[in-house]
Amino acid sequence: IDTANRVSLFAERDLSLGSAITTDNLYIFVGRNVSLNDSASIQAPTITLTAGQNFNASQFFSDETATRSSGDVVLSAAQMINIAGDMTILRQNGGINSGLNIVLSTGSDFAVGGDLSLATDISNLSSGANIDILTTGNMTVGGSLTLQTSAAAQSGSGANIDLRVGGTLSAADLFLGIELAVQSPQESGENLTLFAGQDLVAHNQTNSGGIDLEIITPIQQVVSAGANLTLSVGRNVVTDAGGDTTLLINNNINEVVNGANIFATIGGDLTTNNLSVELRNNGGQIGTGGNVLFTAGGSITAQGDAIFDIQNTSGTIGSNAVLAIAATDLNANSLLAEIDNSSGGVINGSATVGINLTGNANIAGDATVAIFGSDGTTDSAIVFNGGNYNVGGQMLAYMDGNGSISTFGNATMHADVLKMGVFGPNGAINIGGGILSADTTLKLYAPGSNGQLNFVSNVTLGGNSLKILAANSITIFDKVVVTIGGELPADVYTNNANYTGFGGNGSTTGTFAGAGANRPLPLDQAPPFGKSANQHINHGKTANRAIRIKNSSELLALLDDTVPGEGGRSRTHGTRGLRHGRSADRLNAARLARPDRSLADIRRIRDGDATNIRLGANTKPF
Repeated sequence: IDTANRVSLFAERDLSLGSAITTDNLYIFVGRNVSLNDSASIQAPTITLTAGQNFNASQFFSDETATRSSGDVVLSAAQMINIAGDMTILRQNGGINSGLNIVLSTGSDFAVGGDLSLATDISNLSSGANIDILTTGNMTVGGSLTLQTSAAAQSGSGANIDLRVGGTLSAADLFLGIELAVQSPQESGENLTLFAGQDLVAHNQTNSGGIDLEIITPIQQVVSAGANLTLSVGRNVVTDAGGDTTLLINNNINEVVNGANIFATIGGDLTTNNLSVELRNNGGQIGTGGNVLFTAGGSITAQGDAIFDIQNTSGTIGSNAVLAIAATDLNANSLLAEIDNSSGGVINGSATVGINLTGNANIAGDATVAIFGSDGTTDSAIVFNGGNYNVGGQMLAYMDGNGSISTFGNATMHADVLKMGVFGPNGAINIGGGILSADTTLKLYAPGSNGQLNFVSNVTLGGNSLKILAANSITIFDKVVVTIGGELPADVYTNNANYTGFGGNGSTTGTFAGAGANRPLPLDQAPPFGKSANQHINHGKTANRAIRIKNSSELLALLDDTVPGEGGRSRTHGTRGLRHGRSADRLNAARLARPDRSLADIRRIRDGDATNIRLGANTKPF
């Protein structure tokens, strides 16, 4: 069948297609099953297919540019969609005003034996380019699952991705990306939602299956609402041992009026290699939003690094900025949880980093919880609520300006080196019970002109380490006892020793016990806090990683994904870049090859030799 107009096919029972159909608009409505065999092909920008029972195909490929009709693709089966091989749907704009939406829905399961690749381009559309998958049962993809919306020119509202699975979602590898990193207006949308009622699993034969969810907003534009990333899983999230889990919003040098939030809720456990949850707003603006909330009903386990990060260097967030982590247990090789508001960053509300644990945190290396640029906020707080922390290296809680660090819920911490420091004039540390212990050094510092170290509940400072308490005022509240473990008394440096005994002024009934404390010395005699005071923390460590390249095509794809690094060297985006590079040939028409824009994509929107801040350090503004 070959016609420039619409083709409509109706069948009361079953329909089997074994030939080619070429048209502008294809409409199929079948009472029971629709089957496409190996010789069948559909060339139509706009497709509507409804099956009363199942939709079966050996493969499904549709790569079209819409010039007259909407370019929408709607495939619906009351029972199951079953594609034996690959399923690829790509849509681009050839002159229409709205459309290019892809909607796939099933009443039971959705199975693809090979790769599932869906892509839309919202360029020059007033609305559309959305991708929606709704499956009430399980969804299984034998190869890679890739959903991407992108833009190369201005657009209106849309470019949303919504993947909802009632049961378990499993794929060899999973990438959902909204890639709008162009210097062209985009009005609203750009929301990414992944919901799985049961488990979310990424597994392949090379043991490298990962989960990558990313939103990259436009450059130097204003998005009125959107750019929200939502992950909701009823039970467990599991990747391969060599597969990472990434949740990223990149709003560098762009403005989002309302949105740019990461919300992740996992009912059970998360098990992955490296975990990265990042909101980047460097040089950007967020009106209402800028929050990262990550909750697991069970354990969070990262064999490598666990990174939770809000970056707002030279940026502005118009409301509160909250980084909140909640779980039963937290296990990782290293932990970083920070809000970086340095280099003139402004948060017109409070900045809060909160960790709420009901079980244990086992960190093999270092754990860092920090707020930089806290003076650029109305208030800043780091809060540890409950949990038993065991850190093999250094446990650091740090704030470079005003704000507070607090422990509640009998939080217990043990590390080789344990340090808490708030360095603004009005900084405060509040210890609300539990046990803080270290093998080598324990330091609690609030050395500002009005700095306070407050012990509000009974606490033990344990271990055989050197214990140093330094603050303008050190207060042990009435009826509170601070027990010093080990054989050495604590060294105290303060101008106001608000406690009883051990050289205190007796203004409260609180006191020391155990090994006690030395008589206080003036604060200006306190030893340095040590490394990491006024120093930024490295954003993740990637030591001893290897990239396996099978052929020259993969090498070229990898090189195309490099960005400038330190010392003039090039770096890649890690294993994600190689993974997407392998999809380059299959999805080149929709540019499905980047977790971030390549140099070629970015350079075409520069003015002169201006450098994009998204590419890293040593940059120039547009």
